[in-house]
Amino acid sequence: MYICKECGQQYKTKPEYCNCGNNEFKEPQTIKTTAKNYLDKIGISPFALLFFVICIILSLTILLLYNPQKQTNKAEPIKTTQTRTEIPNIDRLWVESTPKIDTTEVVSKPIVKEKITQPAKKVVTTKTTTQKTTAKTNNITTNKKTNSQMSSKQNTQTTTKVEKQKKSPTNTPQVAPKTTSTPEATTKQTVTNESAKKNNQELYNYKVQLRQALFSKLSVVSIQGSGKCGIEFSIDSTGKLINRNFTYQSDNKTVNDEVYKMLMRMPQYYPPPTSYKGQKIKMVFSFDNGSYSINYTN
Repeated sequence: MYICKECGQQYKTKPEYCNCGNNEFKEPQTIKTTAKNYLDKIGISPFALLFFVICIILSLTILLLYNPQKQTNKAEPIKTTQTRTEIPNIDRLWVESTPKIDTTEVVSKPIVKEKITQPAKKVVTTKTTTQKTTAKTNNITTNKKTNSQMSSKQNTQTTTKVEKQKKSPTNTPQVAPKTTSTPEATTKQTVTNESAKKNNQELYNYKVQLRQALFSKLSVVSIQGSGKCGIEFSIDSTGKLINRNFTYQSDNKTVNDEVYKMLMRMPQYYPPPTSYKGQKIKMVFSFDNGSYSINYTN
């Protein structure tokens, strides 16, 4: 029902204009219109509210109707059936075994006695012993006689030799004692040789590293043309380069200048090894249009 606001005439369907010429009508307040007006005031669309209500209904039906059974996987205890075994009486088990009769024939063999052969004993007669003793005594007496004769001869010969030596003395050559090399001396020699080799190797490695360090301070790019020069210097115990000089200079001024700058850039290096005894280190620098070589002369 639609009621005209001016005249109050009622219409079932909403006309465009009333008989009085008014176009504004009042709708009767039903549940639908009141709900619609309330939702419009709140700002909620009816479709959203309907969807929310459907979701609540579905969740309630799921909670109430769908009730799954909980599956509990409990291990059922295994029932073991123990079978009772009756143990027989000891008197039944204890049965004496009847003695067995051996049917093997025993053959008696005759015992043969083995003859034990003993080595024959040597029989020494008294006659042979007496003969041997007499022969020994005879030999002793003859030996004594010969020894006395020989001693007398030797005494005479020695006396004659002494008299001859007194008369004509001769210079006997003295034999120089032989020098035998002991194993200690050989071990000392080997140790000294090994230590010398080790010291030489250390000094060689030190010189190689020193040359590389000097070359790192040299500006090869700034050298123009070719030239050759030599330098010498010494190193003290702290590694300081002392007594730095040119042994000879090059005709090319750039070579001399760069080598001089190189020495000034590296005034000190690592301390030298113990085998270095303060001798002068001499080096030669040669350049040929980009190619170069640095060598030791000692």
